[in-house]
Amino acid sequence: MSLQGDDLRPCAKTITSTSHLLGLVLQSQSFFDACLEDNKDQIPALIEFIKINKGEPAPWIASILLVVEKVSLELAQPKPVTFRSPPSDQEPESIA
Repeated sequence: MSLQGDDLRPCAKTITSTSHLLGLVLQSQSFFDACLEDNKDQIPALIEFIKINKGEPAPWIASILLVVEKVSLELAQPKPVTFRSPPSDQEPESIA
């Protein structure tokens, strides 16, 4: 079954179930860390599923947004930086 195309309604249960399961599995930090790179690459594909047609239900939106939020929060975290102080015999440089 292909999930490509404009009309996602025929695949609604599949999309909802899969994204819900992924959201639950990503709660495990070890699993999340192991698949973070793959999830980062799939963010544009997940965004494609966020389509709302007026008057039609889109039950997968909440679980898709949960996955996108979880990955986005991790990407927003600052990277650790190690600070190396200058040797004590050198004077600190002037910033001005």
